[in-house]
Amino acid sequence: NYKDGPWASFGIDAALKASGLYDPETAKVTPVSVPEPAPSQLPSAKEIAALRGDAAKGAVTAQACLLCHRIGDKGIDYGPALTGFGKAQVPEVVATAIIAPSTDIAHGYEGVAVTLKTGGEVHGLLLKAGDPLIVQSTGGLIQMIPAKQVRDRQSLGRSLMLSAEQLGLGAQEVADIIAYLQTQ
Repeated sequence: NYKDGPWASFGIDAALKASGLYDPETAKVTPVSVPEPAPSQLPSAKEIAALRGDAAKGAVTAQACLLCHRIGDKGIDYGPALTGFGKAQVPEVVATAIIAPSTDIAHGYEGVAVTLKTGGEVHGLLLKAGDPLIVQSTGGLIQMIPAKQVRDRQSLGRSLMLSAEQLGLGAQEVADIIAYLQTQ
């Protein structure tokens, strides 16, 4: 983050190239996009919240959440940590977050869409603007994207999280995750 600013005199660009960590001339960027969800066919968040969830089953199902979220000491630090979320929110709010994640995006987790000149997009969290852009995507993948490879950068305008249906979850599985998160 400081290589072109306060630390410019320390030769960080050369050190990054020499170590093989980053060379703007040879950097390969992997497109990562989050597909837009189709309209939900699940019951409403209120109806799902009224179901009796099984916390033990929810603990197993919630393993999919760990690809992007932390629950306790497990998971990836990409999306908001879920420890305490289920206890702090009413079940309907938790259900809405799972079935329609774009309804309320947590502050600081607004996504960016970087369109590459070679085609494709990188969706994720913008960790650093400038050259290179540093973007963290699903699963915690962090990429340094040279400015010369960027065609456009704009707000994604929706959540980076897949919806319940995109994750293959039905109403009962969402209720089970809610029950599990209420214990965390």
